[in-house]
Amino acid sequence: MALRSLLRFGLSTIYADESDDKFIYVIACIVIPTLIRRSVVLTHVEWDRYLDGAKQWRRDLRQNHGIPSTKELKGSELASGHNSYGAGGGRLAGQAAVTAYQDALSSLSFLAPGSIFSVYATRG
Repeated sequence: MALRSLLRFGLSTIYADESDDKFIYVIACIVIPTLIRRSVVLTHVEWDRYLDGAKQWRRDLRQNHGIPSTKELKGSELASGHNSYGAGGGRLAGQAAVTAYQDALSSLSFLAPGSIFSVYATRG
């Protein structure tokens, strides 16, 4: 992409992660505004603000639910209770896992509306 296009339209970074159970395939995406066009001559770098928000989100999950910020957070593992997010690497299960999962999803307020979306396909 030409620099003039970046300055004119801006740039978003998309993080995508796939999951499947051999029958349903899902790709979940998060759109992160990276360069925002503020005026004809000024483009603002937004990446750091979103990175700071993500770091704070993970710190809050650690503080409120004990989920280590150094481990990859997988919703399927949290929802199923098959995880090592609990104290000392134990499982976070039952209502504690449900509450943590709900909190993780509802506390993504640092992202712009419409930033998270997913698509799925079924086998065959």
